[in-house]
Amino acid sequence: MARNTVTYRVKRAEEHLPTATIPDSTLELRLALEISRTLLG
Repeated sequence: MARNTVTYRVKRAEEHLPTATIPDSTLELRLALEISRTLLG
């Protein structure tokens, strides 16, 4: 998955998930996406 795709998806998730505006939740979401990208290729 391209970096821009991950960034776009994180921003979209933040728009739809009110808790994603909390810094810790945003970090967790970004880490989860990065880990899934790494594991899935």
